[in-house]
Amino acid sequence: MDFQSLQTTKLGNVGEKYISEFAKYKNSKPYIPAYNASFPVDSICINEKGVAYSIEVKAKPRMLCYELTGFDLVDFKTYVNFSLPVYILFCDHITKSIYGAWTSELDKQPKTYLSGGIIAFPLTAMTIYRGLDYSEVKELEDLSQSKYYKK
Repeated sequence: MDFQSLQTTKLGNVGEKYISEFAKYKNSKPYIPAYNASFPVDSICINEKGVAYSIEVKAKPRMLCYELTGFDLVDFKTYVNFSLPVYILFCDHITKSIYGAWTSELDKQPKTYLSGGIIAFPLTAMTIYRGLDYSEVKELEDLSQSKYYKK
């Protein structure tokens, strides 16, 4: 199956729409990969002082029963060891918001290790960027693969 046809890629593409908006909010210019493939991070950014950092978007909601959000532990290890600081930006249809944190800050937080190789962090460690409107929530929700988030 073609990479762009994968459901996870489609969901990721929705989340990546917010990179340019968030980078502008951070007084930065994003540089998006020139072709569609899997890369270690979604974007490299340069702020107004010429400092480079990266943004990784996770188009996934918080956990339903716990005040946690997370992603693959192997990815977290990649981001912590990446040559640039990495900001994780979550697009969450459950909280109806976009929030995030630097991996350097997440590394200092209490971590929960879940089955399936998932690492989770408290929602209190996240900074809310902005809310999502109805159409943005619906778009994320419709592409979610988890049966738990479907109505």
